[in-house]
Amino acid sequence: MINNFNEEERNIKKKILISFDSFKDCLSSFEIGKCVDKSLNDKYGNDKIETEILKISDGGEALLECLESSLGLKLIEIDTKDHSIIGPLGTPIIEKPFVHYAINEQEKYAVIEMAEVSGIQLVPTSKRNPFNTTTYGTGQLIKHAIEIGGYNTIYIGAGGSATNDAGLGALQALGVIDIIYNEEKEEEEEKKEEEEVNNNNNNIFFGRDLNRIKEIKITNKLKFKDIKFYFLTDVRNPMIGEKGAVYSFSEQKGAKTKEDKEILEKGMINVLNHLPVDISKIEGSGAAGGLPSSFLSIFNQSTQIINGMDFVCKSYGLDEKFQSNQMKLIITGEGCFDETTLDGKVVSKMYYYSKTFYVKLLIICGKNNLLQSTSSTTSNPFPNDANIQIYDLVSQFGIDNSLNNTKHCIESLFKHNENLTSFLNKIILP
Repeated sequence: MINNFNEEERNIKKKILISFDSFKDCLSSFEIGKCVDKSLNDKYGNDKIETEILKISDGGEALLECLESSLGLKLIEIDTKDHSIIGPLGTPIIEKPFVHYAINEQEKYAVIEMAEVSGIQLVPTSKRNPFNTTTYGTGQLIKHAIEIGGYNTIYIGAGGSATNDAGLGALQALGVIDIIYNEEKEEEEEKKEEEEVNNNNNNIFFGRDLNRIKEIKITNKLKFKDIKFYFLTDVRNPMIGEKGAVYSFSEQKGAKTKEDKEILEKGMINVLNHLPVDISKIEGSGAAGGLPSSFLSIFNQSTQIINGMDFVCKSYGLDEKFQSNQMKLIITGEGCFDETTLDGKVVSKMYYYSKTFYVKLLIICGKNNLLQSTSSTTSNPFPNDANIQIYDLVSQFGIDNSLNNTKHCIESLFKHNENLTSFLNKIILP
């Protein structure tokens, strides 16, 4: 009986869940997943393993793709030739023929992915600057869903943004606010405005305008009295402060100097001083450059922040998948493994499933920023947990290779790394 049981166990394919965050400016989450899937099947063959690549998002990039798959949502196309949809730099989006949002016609809700029109991937690296970006286009998508689509419940993915405008650009597009500016402009603000690529959209609100606000007049609020706004995000950062939107995220959007951050932070405080309700301490209000913050203040009773990762995972029924005890390995990762990785992102959620359901976990990242000074090519922030392994590409293949030949680096990792092979063999082979 025991021998027969062991033989049957050996013949059962080991189920592996593959779910990555994107390696920004390199590969999308799904592209990385496919690369890992191919590497595994090349190494072990599909008679030994059964893999599932999960498209997942924390509310940022790829949210529509995830929910279209998991919830069967319908994509709505907006022709950028017929509609002037404003991108993050304040210019009409012409790089792609359509922009999208998703709808559920039965339950009457719409899903907006702000990264679709206000995302950092739409801004060339050389032009990334949170003084010169706006969420106006996100507001246009929300307005289309409400006025053209007739949807009263709006889910907004707040992540992957190029912006730091406290959501005022979006509210401006919705026609909810009129902003009165101080006539005098400080010298630094004039400098930032001179850097702006486009000068044809002077009425659009940008990050550089934060400090110019004299008054925010709320108009047409009653028009939205039946609308519910839900912001999907992975972050818990408040709008202002040491862990707020500016000091946590603006550098990756182009705020390089201490002075830049101080000006932006001063601007965010200025916005708060002109909003009707103080929402400065609400967790998540600093997501996407403070996109939810002004909505939370103006539509206080009808706006809520919810965990984007939980929302997406629930849509897939992941809890039920793991409760069946069939998964033997989770493979996940992101471009940069740092102190924010285990704070609500994709890797954090996969780590939760690993610990809760006793499933082994493999993390592959582009760069491990928690690795301080070591000559080791493998660094495990969980040194007492043999069920978790972490590998970063930069320490093994160099930064240039990791950025420019990411797929090749991942394939080489699976082919040639003995420690990884040993870890996988114990899970997959009898």
